[in-house]
Amino acid sequence: MSTTPRTLQKQRQRLLDEMEAAREEPTLLEELVGLLSHTSSSSFSGGEKSMTIRLPIHIAARLDAMVEVAGVSRNQLARQLLEYAMVDVLNEVPDQVEQLVEDLYQKAVIAEFDASRSLDSNE
Repeated sequence: MSTTPRTLQKQRQRLLDEMEAAREEPTLLEELVGLLSHTSSSSFSGGEKSMTIRLPIHIAARLDAMVEVAGVSRNQLARQLLEYAMVDVLNEVPDQVEQLVEDLYQKAVIAEFDASRSLDSNE
């Protein structure tokens, strides 16, 4: 089983990203582990958008158990779990999919920013 150049490039990039994160800030995974083990707190700052999602009972129960152990809000822990999962998944998808997601992400951020500015100017 041979390793493709693309796989090697992604592995190299992931390693470089991990090394960079180790020098500057904890990784998303380290933040999550820190919350659960009470050795750190969340570093999130920025705008938020309210969303409602429906979870299967077993996932909601596990989330609530983790929240109780971590002593943080359900929102805070769910946000960090989602962020970590999204980054992890995007590291594994084909480059075209990753680029499509990034393009759509950028459009959504701009649209949210524009909508928020529009609301602010109407007040």
